[in-house]
Amino acid sequence: MGSERQLNSSAPRNLGVGAESAGDETFARLTATFADRATENAYQDFIINNKAIRESRLCQLLVGVYFLYGILDILTIKENLSLILTVRWLVITPVVFLCASASFFPALKKRFAYAHTFGVFIFAISIVWMISILPPNNSPPYIIGVLMVFIFASCNIIMPFLAASAVFVITAVIYSAMLLMVNDFSSTQVISGFFFMTSSVIVAIATNYRQETRSRLIWFRERQRELDAQHIRSLMIEATAADQSKINFLSILSHELKTPLHQIIGFTEIVVSQDRELPNCDRSSFLQEIHIAATRLLGQIGKMLRYADAVAGKLAYNADFYPIAEVVETAVGEACLKAEAAQVELVAKDVKAATINLDHVTTAYAVGLIIDNAIKASPAGSSVRLVGELSRDGAYELKVIDAGCGMSPAQIKKALAPFSQSFEAKTRPTEGIGLGLTLAQKVLGDQQISLSIDSTEGVGTSVTLNFPSDLVQSRIPSPGPSPGQSSNAA
Repeated sequence: MGSERQLNSSAPRNLGVGAESAGDETFARLTATFADRATENAYQDFIINNKAIRESRLCQLLVGVYFLYGILDILTIKENLSLILTVRWLVITPVVFLCASASFFPALKKRFAYAHTFGVFIFAISIVWMISILPPNNSPPYIIGVLMVFIFASCNIIMPFLAASAVFVITAVIYSAMLLMVNDFSSTQVISGFFFMTSSVIVAIATNYRQETRSRLIWFRERQRELDAQHIRSLMIEATAADQSKINFLSILSHELKTPLHQIIGFTEIVVSQDRELPNCDRSSFLQEIHIAATRLLGQIGKMLRYADAVAGKLAYNADFYPIAEVVETAVGEACLKAEAAQVELVAKDVKAATINLDHVTTAYAVGLIIDNAIKASPAGSSVRLVGELSRDGAYELKVIDAGCGMSPAQIKKALAPFSQSFEAKTRPTEGIGLGLTLAQKVLGDQQISLSIDSTEGVGTSVTLNFPSDLVQSRIPSPGPSPGQSSNAA
């Protein structure tokens, strides 16, 4: 129906009163169900898990009332009494009791509402049958029993609207046909029977429709409030995380940028103030320290700017098919000096050859960031290994493995957050602004390359890059170790 609006069941759209006013527009009017199938399924799951047992017990109570009405049969019926009691107590009561107990059977629980509806139909038809075999002037007004069943069921029992309406209408048709076929009924009884049955069916259908839509609307509002509350909690968590990220950023920034600036300013002042008195060797040493500090400062600022561009979507990726060995060689070559200074060996001889569709510059940069982190975490005399191979599904996995201090799951989560590190800023053993793994994950993820971390405290860390099979073109014959793939610092 064009006027019906589909309900998005996965995320909240409105808050408070907005959610309540939206509820009436989510129904398929002819079936008294949610127009959105996913929402209707969620509602049915809620009913099955929370209301089914209560409904079955209510229906069992109705069966008990029907059974006790046999006392009225004994007190008022003179003809066919034994037949009526046999049908009421030995046939109808057990059959409907089984229908009413559907919720207690796992195989039938999902269809409990239809089982209850069928039980109501059996009740109504049995009462119509009793009316048909009793003399009109020698029987209690059993039509009232049909009305009671209809009203009780439509007001108190969960029945699918279409199925319930079919039960009410079919019962009315059978009752009307019985009035016309049994000659003992007078015209007054026939007319009054038609009138009462028709009005009962109309009231029962309208009541059931109202109950079904009302139950769904109440559930929808409660569910929407829960989704809104979850959304608000999520926003609060995000806001808290953003504030913490800013605090971490300022804390790290004050150390990582101020330290090289102090070095630059301090050595510059010495060189300027004592220019004529400084020996050439000291002047060269100071200028070298200034250069190192300035380079480090430029690198930190460049990393922050690149991260900002990546988050803003301003990084351009020029993807083409490159041998993975070339990418690894570029990353290892840029990290060699850091490895030598840290007395850490870089080993990349186990990188199997393959051609992959990627951006050479950004991918090598990301791999370099991961290697840089591995070097910082590794003790002197250890090694950082790069291992790459094709998996069975055609994807390619590149691993950067170190034997450092390792990380806990909580520290891994911190390490992947921007401007955050696995160790506190005041106690961390290595320097950095906390963007290495975050930036690597971002630029790799933009190219459909996933990054995962497996780490054990006190053992080491393995960072895995997964290049999906649709990026991998082919295997290249292994050319053997290439220059720069292994660096050993004494």
